[in-house]
Amino acid sequence: TEIARLADDHGRTLVLTGPELTLRLDLQEPPALVGTVWRTSGRLVDGSTFFAGLIQPLVLRRDGGWTYLGRCRTVGGTYTVNNDVVTFAQDPAGSGSACGADAEEQALVELLQGDVRWQLENGVLTLTGADGNGERFSIG
Repeated sequence: TEIARLADDHGRTLVLTGPELTLRLDLQEPPALVGTVWRTSGRLVDGSTFFAGLIQPLVLRRDGGWTYLGRCRTVGGTYTVNNDVVTFAQDPAGSGSACGADAEEQALVELLQGDVRWQLENGVLTLTGADGNGERFSIG
């Protein structure tokens, strides 16, 4: 009786077979900081979430560029990663303008400047500035 085997898909699927049950487990790659579309999912103030977020996308591309597509404007530039710090440099030629009193979007745009600590855990990306304020992102 077959108990376990790897399916013919480069070892990414494990099939467990019993007398009355077959269980198939498909391995998935964890999300990566670079190359993933991240959507805001919660603002951090001094380490605690206080609102649900803007759900706007942030992408760090493999070519060293990044883009944030906000509700009112698009900003981007270049970035570098060194261990748990990502350093954002904004291109001053972003499009659009601030949405008046949109404090949430403005806070995120300000976060995406200079050195920011990043942590990726259970599919959630957290970017935190030196002041303890930051943003949480989920896969978009």
